[in-house]
Amino acid sequence: MAIVLPEIMLLSLSYQEFPNESITALFDKILKVAYLKRVKTVPGALQYLEVSKPAAIIVTDEGIANKENSIVLERVKAYIESGGTVIVGLHFPHFIKRDAFNYFFQDVFGLPWCAENFHRDNCYINPSCTLPSTVEAKSMPERYFCIIKVLNISGARNHEKLFIPIQMCVTYPMVFTQEWLDQSEAGIVGAKIGAGYLAFVGDVNVEDETSQIIMVLCGLEVPVEDRQPAAQGVGRRQ
Repeated sequence: MAIVLPEIMLLSLSYQEFPNESITALFDKILKVAYLKRVKTVPGALQYLEVSKPAAIIVTDEGIANKENSIVLERVKAYIESGGTVIVGLHFPHFIKRDAFNYFFQDVFGLPWCAENFHRDNCYINPSCTLPSTVEAKSMPERYFCIIKVLNISGARNHEKLFIPIQMCVTYPMVFTQEWLDQSEAGIVGAKIGAGYLAFVGDVNVEDETSQIIMVLCGLEVPVEDRQPAAQGVGRRQ
């Protein structure tokens, strides 16, 4: 009996060809266990969502937050409310403007999330976080063993913070500093919306740990060779 693989939609309404080996590596990992369907236009997105219900949608760029694409955003919102999972990340945190970010999460989805600054943070999983009903925290890496560059979010409630910065950590807003991180902020957050789930992944470098997190949130089984071991300490990747 043939195995039917789940399908993941890549929603790329502001698609640009950027060479990014980390994102390519993520897609290669997904293709081991699922199909990928990239959609770049409003008509294409509407037609696809009319006839298909993907296992998850990965919003790859800021185009979804452009108000001229609001018809697609409303369709995506309906998909989430009916039980779908949407992960916003990849190029989105790098190119989204603050007003558009607030419009997307606050005005459309009623979430109190605000875009703050980029940092390179060591993070560990929040044991109190809310995940999609099909996801277990043990499927996630315990922590980022490296320092990642993320767009941090303020305003998320404790259960919405999937990973929390380790308090004493080196950060790099613009120049080298060392300080106590504000644990009220988080770079990876998620919330239940209706019967579904919406997540924001602020890591612009798409580290190996991030790839695993995105795959797990999509409900995919991460191959053993692509899983990140639980960290035994805090380190840094240059």
